[in-house]
Amino acid sequence: MKAVLTPAVPLSEEEKKLLAPCLIERGLSLDLLELLVNVPERTRLIKVYSDSGRLLGLTNVLVTPSLFMKHAFGPGNHLGTNTTFFFTQKDQRAEILKALFKKLLESFPFGYYVGFIDPEVISDFSQFLKKVPHVVAQKVLEAGSISVSGKGASKDFLARHKHLRRHVKIFEKAGGKIEIHTGDLSPQLAHEIVTCCLHSYRKNIHPGVPIDISSYGEEIYDFLVHYKRSVVIATRCKERLTGVQIFLRHTHHLELTEGGFLPENFKASENIVLASVRFCEENQLERVSYGLVLNETKDRLMDQENRQPLYLVMFFAQEPEASQKEAYELHAHERFSRLFWKNSSPSRHSLFSQEVL
Repeated sequence: MKAVLTPAVPLSEEEKKLLAPCLIERGLSLDLLELLVNVPERTRLIKVYSDSGRLLGLTNVLVTPSLFMKHAFGPGNHLGTNTTFFFTQKDQRAEILKALFKKLLESFPFGYYVGFIDPEVISDFSQFLKKVPHVVAQKVLEAGSISVSGKGASKDFLARHKHLRRHVKIFEKAGGKIEIHTGDLSPQLAHEIVTCCLHSYRKNIHPGVPIDISSYGEEIYDFLVHYKRSVVIATRCKERLTGVQIFLRHTHHLELTEGGFLPENFKASENIVLASVRFCEENQLERVSYGLVLNETKDRLMDQENRQPLYLVMFFAQEPEASQKEAYELHAHERFSRLFWKNSSPSRHSLFSQEVL
C-alpha cells in the first residue's frame, strides 16, 4: 500500500467509477468528486494505492509551506475543500487512513484535522490514532442540521422558534424577498452573490493562514457558473442582494457549502434558514445540513438531538517537547476558540475509546 500527494487535478473517469459506490452508499452527490479540486492553488489530493496500483482511497487537503490542514465540517463544505474521506475498499479503511496521514507527515512536520468522523469510520480512525503522536480536542465544536419530516415541516419549524417568527416580521416589514436559484446562474447574479460572500469572509479571522480574498472570490464565481446542482437561497431588499447561502443538493439532503451577508440585511440569515427548510419540504428532502455551529443563530435553530461532534486532532511527525506542544495548542485555540484539550499519544488514552463516545 502506497500513498501519493498530488496537485489538485481532476480525477480520471476510472477513478470516479471506482469511488462512485462509496458516495452512492452514503447518499452523496457524485459531483463531489469534481469539487475535490475546486480550489487548486491551496489544495492537494492524497491518494492511496494497492501494491498492484489499484486506487484504494483518497481525500483532499489544504496546505501551506509548513503544515497541512484537513477540514471536514461537511462532505462538500466550503466549495468541496472541506470534505471527508472516500474509499474503494471498506475493509482496509484503517490501513488507508494510516497511509494517508503517514504520507502527509513525511511532507510536513505538523498538521491538523478538524471535523466530523463518519460513524462507520470511527473505529478505523481510532486504530490509526494509536500509532502516531497527536493531541486532541473532543466534543466541543459541533455540526448542525435540521430534520424535515413531510408536509407542514416548515410551519412546524416556524412555530417552534419564537425568535424566528419575530425576525420574519422584521424582514417582511423591510420589504425583504426570498429568491431561490437552481441550475445556471447569470454572471450578474453570480457577482452579486460573490460580493455578499466576500463581505463576510473579510470579517472572519484566519490566524496564521493568510487568505487571498480576491482569489477566493474568483473560485466562488467559477463554482456558481459551472456547478449545476447548487441551490442558492438569497435575500433581496430594495433591489439589492443582502444575503445568500449556497447549498449542494445530495440524494436526500441539502448541505450548506458557502454564504455571506451584507451589514444591513434585516435578519437575512434566519429567513434563509426557514426558506431552506421549506425547500426541503417541497422537494422531498429529509434534512438541511449547516456544518459548523459557531454562532448563536445556528445554535438556536439547529436540531439539538442531531448535533455531530467535531474533533480537532493535531498530528506531529515526531513526538514534540512539552513547550512545542503548548505553542501548537495555542495556535489551534486561536483558530478554533473554546476548545477543551485532551492530551493523547500512542502511549496514552485514545480519543475514541468507549468511555469517550
